[in-house]
Amino acid sequence: MRRIATAFVIVASLAIGEAARAEAPRRVVSLKPSITDTVYALGLGGGLVGITKYCSIPKGRRTPQIAADYTRPYMERIIALRPDIVMGSEENSSRRSIEALRRAGIRVELYPFGTMEEMLGSIEAIARELGAPDKGRRLASQVREKLGRLKAQNAKRKGRRTVVVWGIRPMIIAGKGTYMDEAMLCAGLQNAAADVGVRYPKIGLERLIGLDPEVIVDLSMDAAAGERPWDGVESITAVREGRIISMEPASFRAGPGLPDALEKLARAVH
Repeated sequence: MRRIATAFVIVASLAIGEAARAEAPRRVVSLKPSITDTVYALGLGGGLVGITKYCSIPKGRRTPQIAADYTRPYMERIIALRPDIVMGSEENSSRRSIEALRRAGIRVELYPFGTMEEMLGSIEAIARELGAPDKGRRLASQVREKLGRLKAQNAKRKGRRTVVVWGIRPMIIAGKGTYMDEAMLCAGLQNAAADVGVRYPKIGLERLIGLDPEVIVDLSMDAAAGERPWDGVESITAVREGRIISMEPASFRAGPGLPDALEKLARAVH
């Protein structure tokens, strides 16, 4: 009997351990603004204990501790936060830092956001990880539906040749195969850099003149400061015709808020 009782205790302990491991993470560190946006859109922002310095917090919510910049986690801060999970992106995470976190015994999961389908898949994956798969499916479905509706609404637009600028020094633009390349189609635009051959090419003014976009969308983080490379360059159609559009870069992240930003862009252009 004693052996049976002992065996029962061991089995029960293992079952409890498995159940504990199966519990959704309660303390979450986000290493990407898009992930932070997704967690809040899922209604699970209360579990965020750490975010990047570039993340946006909904009005009225407490601000989690800053635990990373754009690509580099702050190791000591993250360890001190005792997270159940650290969520990062496959595109913008420092591999060395990620491995250091894992060596420290911290669970790290990386999600892709490079294309629209990857973005939608990551929304669902993040929700599953946080124990809310139904919410993830609903949110991804809503985003997909909004994008499809936008694309249908703008399908007959002229499709002006557009360059989306992410950075100024150096000038970095959205090339083919990126989520922004797909997003332009939803806004009734075509990517003037579709033939460049690099996903996020760094270009100079001469290359921009050669592309001759009809629209320049300035999403650089320093959009409000200083001169732009194209200022006064009348040989560029967008400059000559006054189609330079500066918008808030945070609203164009690969995440749940992207359809609303594209709708505003379409109105501004068309």
